[in-house]
This record gives sequence, structure tokens and C-alpha cells, in this order.
Amino acid sequence: MDYQFAQFNVAWLQKPLQHPQIADFRNAIDPLHADADETPGFVWRLIADGGDDATSLRPLGEDGIINCTVWESREAMAAWVYRRGHGDALKRRRAWFLPPLECNAVMWWIPAGQMPTLDDAIDRLQYLRTHGSTPLAFPYKHQFSPEDAEAYARKDGIPRVGAPVIGADQAHRCVDRYIEAWNEPELEQRQQLLCQVMTDDCIYADPRHASEDRQGLAEYIDTVLRALPGREVVRTTNVDVHGRVCRFGWQLVKADGTRGAESIDFAEFTKDGRLRRVYGFFGPLTPTTPETT
Repeated sequence: MDYQFAQFNVAWLQKPLQHPQIADFRNAIDPLHADADETPGFVWRLIADGGDDATSLRPLGEDGIINCTVWESREAMAAWVYRRGHGDALKRRRAWFLPPLECNAVMWWIPAGQMPTLDDAIDRLQYLRTHGSTPLAFPYKHQFSPEDAEAYARKDGIPRVGAPVIGADQAHRCVDRYIEAWNEPELEQRQQLLCQVMTDDCIYADPRHASEDRQGLAEYIDTVLRALPGREVVRTTNVDVHGRVCRFGWQLVKADGTRGAESIDFAEFTKDGRLRRVYGFFGPLTPTTPETT
């Protein structure tokens, strides 16, 4: 069987795509894609149905930028990424993008002509994040062959690609970034913290408030911070995770160091490892009594 080399990466913008700070990146999109299209060994890149390049870059939401391409070989991809105009853009990525919270790029082999979907690409990235580098999903620095991938896939007990699993370490990092946002006094910085770990349309609900998107949650946190100056949210338990759901406990620490309200939160992840729903329950669980059993 003939194989081709696929890669997928995701990054999170420091500012909206139309912001002047991102102008150099925005203006480079079309030239870089045209350069890739003309590079020897280029096969295909993901384009959103009916969309332009800017739309194709952001299927994960307004702040997320993705790139998914297929090449005849690993060497053909590297020739474009590191030795042509893209190499100059790569050196400037810290001016445009937030530091990645997770591994943000994955490579894998595909049967020639079978182009990956966005879901396929996300599944490979999550496989790398959950299971580490394997012949089925690996970072650029590792050089697995198609034969390695075939042999690995035949082993007994190998987790399947696409299983609905978020790794414990990733869940902890995601939840800790989410809690960090609750302690961030600046709205813009809070939005940056949340954009990597919550979807644009995430749902948040506690006994006192409900938000139907990430922006609404960021603004609600602003209200809480003004009402309780100097307080801090502290995670008090491990993040228990199975599949794509988790639970964790937190407590409010007041400015004078005394302990305040506590909560158990339940959350659901998307397949790309971000929070889609968070539900908070204040206070300890209520024990049953003979009258309520």
C-alpha cells in the first residue's frame, strides 16, 4: 500500500484575527498557502466547505487557528515548513500566538488518496496527547515509517484512535487554566486564559448564574471579582476524569485568608480537549436521612 504524510497543528491567537497586532499574520495567510500549493510534494490542505482561507483556519472557533495538510513524504513537508517563506513566519509565532498549553502538532501516515477530515486530525492530536508519541501519532522530531504504523496497529491491546478519552494530565492542566481565569483581574487576560480551554459556545451554570458562551462567563467572573475583591479560587481535589467528563472540588479563599464557599464542579470536554460544559454545585453533598431514602 502507498502512503502519504499528514500533519495537523493548532494555535491560539493573542488577539482577534482582525486586530492590528495580528495584521502581519493575516496578510501572510494567502501567500503562504499559495507557496505551499506550489511546493514539490504538496498534495492537499483542509479547506472549510464553502469557506475562504480565513474561515478554513478557524473551525474550532474565533481564536483557534488550524492547519492540516498532506504531503508525499515527510521530507517534502519539512522543505516547506523550515526552508521556505513559512520558516520566517514560524520564527514570529510568539508575536501572534499564545504559548501552547498542550502539544499542538501531530504527524501520521495515511493511505494515499484518503484525505483526513477535521475530526480525523483532532483524533490524532488527542491520541498523541493521551498516549504519547507512537507510530500512529507523533511529533515532528520522531521519524516513524508507514511500516512502523502498520506493525504497531496490529499489536494486541493498542488503544484505538478516536476513542472518547481525555488524559488525566491534560484534564488537570485544562482545569487549572480554567481556575486561573477565575483569579485573573484583567478581562482581556482572562479571555486569553479561557480561549485555550473553553469553546466559544461553552455553557456554565451554578446555583446563582448561567452563561451560554465563553464571553458571558468571562464577564460574570468580572462581576464576582468586583463583589469579592482579594478573594482567590483554589482547587482542593484531584481532577477525576473518565472518558470526556470530569469532576473537581474548589474553595474560595478570602482576602484575609479565611475559607469561604466550596463547590464540586462537573465538566464535559470536547474531543479536542476543551471544556464544553461546566456545572457547579455549592457546598458539601447533603446526607440522606430515613425520611429521604
